[in-house]
Amino acid sequence: MANTQTLIAEVYSAFNQRNIDSALALMSESVSWPKASEGGRVIGKKRFVPIGAASGRNLILMSNRLR
Repeated sequence: MANTQTLIAEVYSAFNQRNIDSALALMSESVSWPKASEGGRVIGKKRFVPIGAASGRNLILMSNRLR
């Protein structure tokens, strides 16, 4: 359980620092991520769409309805 908690903390830390590449590298292909602002979830790495420069870029969480 401690390893799972550590992994989750590392993903959220990278995500909050806008280090999207690091956050995605820690996730499985079938990740299920909450969409806090809209409700629901984003399922799968391919639903994460980074935009902007490699450093400090933003992230769009695509709707699963667009599959």
